[in-house]
Amino acid sequence: MEDLTGEISLLECRVQALRSRWKEGPMEDEDYFDSLAHLRTELGFLRARQDASDIRRGRAETDDALAVWKNDDDGNLDQRRALVATVIDHVDVFSVGRGRRKPPEPTSIAVTPAS
Repeated sequence: MEDLTGEISLLECRVQALRSRWKEGPMEDEDYFDSLAHLRTELGFLRARQDASDIRRGRAETDDALAVWKNDDDGNLDQRRALVATVIDHVDVFSVGRGRRKPPEPTSIAVTPAS
């Protein structure tokens, strides 16, 4: 199974370093926010992969993803996300136009399965 704790820690350190550099003043706001958004996206991706790996490990141990999904505890959201990440890579939602109040057309949503 995949262990991304080192990569996650490295990115968290980079976020802290970026914040320190911005607070000291030599960095433009636009550069800071662009860099921070990029790092947060990467961090979210790595955390989702780590959670998915944890779920796969857990499924290998318990083989009961339905129990994970049905668990309504507040702390279970990350496990649910990880479970979804094992089967869905990403979802694209396309614009349906301004002021549209009807439900979106099925063609306005594209789900890409995980490989």
